[in-house]
Amino acid sequence: MASLKLLARSADGSLRDALSLLDQAIAFGGGKVSEVEVREMLGSIDNSVIASILEALVQADAHGLLAAVADASDHNADPEGVLNELLLALHRLALLQAAPEAEIDADHADVLHNVASRVTPEDVQLFYQIGLHGRRDIALAPDARSGLEMTLLRMLAFQPAAQTTGTRATGSAPAARPAAPQTAGARAVAQPAPVIETQPRPPVAVVSMPSPAPAATNGDSWSETVTRLGLSGLARELANHCTLDSYEDGVLRLTLDQTSAHLLNKEREAVFRQALAKHYGGPVDLRIAPGSPQSETPARERLRTQAERQQAAVEVIMTDPNVQALQENFSARLMPAPSGRRPDPVTRQQVMNDERRIGKHHEAGAGHAGESAQGSGRVGAH
Repeated sequence: MASLKLLARSADGSLRDALSLLDQAIAFGGGKVSEVEVREMLGSIDNSVIASILEALVQADAHGLLAAVADASDHNADPEGVLNELLLALHRLALLQAAPEAEIDADHADVLHNVASRVTPEDVQLFYQIGLHGRRDIALAPDARSGLEMTLLRMLAFQPAAQTTGTRATGSAPAARPAAPQTAGARAVAQPAPVIETQPRPPVAVVSMPSPAPAATNGDSWSETVTRLGLSGLARELANHCTLDSYEDGVLRLTLDQTSAHLLNKEREAVFRQALAKHYGGPVDLRIAPGSPQSETPARERLRTQAERQQAAVEVIMTDPNVQALQENFSARLMPAPSGRRPDPVTRQQVMNDERRIGKHHEAGAGHAGESAQGSGRVGAH
């Protein structure tokens, strides 16, 4: 059964290719179709390689990942094929976690059930997303094997730093987080000591210190704050679709545009929180709630600014004296393309037709001038 699934997957939906591969498998196996021989014929990898990669990802073992890739390379496995098999395994793993009653291939059943209880669904989605991008990057890598290795190492590099194999199983990481804000908060309270000595009202000095960037409480400056955070990728998009509600006593409350709620997950929120803590110089209790923002998000502000600039440029062109003269004398037309698109071929052809018409106009004018001159000469001869 497993051998037939391999042949069907290689046929990629083509019945003719499937029958052809089946004939080749029968001939290759001497009249028998077995999984081992079909894998050897197709150059497919063994299930143990995928099991080793999954186990290394769960254990955050970079050495184990590289050893699994080396093992696959020793068996002449295609690196792109290894990545495709890993993506299929991650897909089945996600299905198993979301719907335990879902049917999965028997080849991976034992491995996936073992891994499912030791890895979070967020990590599975992260691995899958990085793997999809890795399929594109393999073609750009110096060689396919190095592209596969970098993709697998990227899966480890982008895991949250606070999560290790031990903390994921026991859930001890969240309990450790409050300790850091308390320690940092103690330092923040200790810092105003010199101010208390010089000012008669110590409580005022203590209350004013927890907000190192008072301008951040102004909703109009939130866009500038996001720019200064230096975020990238989807974490930056998450920040750009949020609006600032309040920032008091180290608690930063944001509203995420409900249409972009899919951007919110634990990994991006952790990166976002770390950037905010670095920007404000202290721990930040970040609280993001999807909803309908009461003010303009940085993303919408950017779109509005681009539209205003586009409209201003169009108005400058339309009021240009030279453009108006061309429109009046030669019936020229302006064909603005939608933002981000080049003029289509029809527009360029119309421009060429206008140029030909202008050329004919000049030729006709020159011809009339020549006929007038010849007529004047004939009249003089008479």
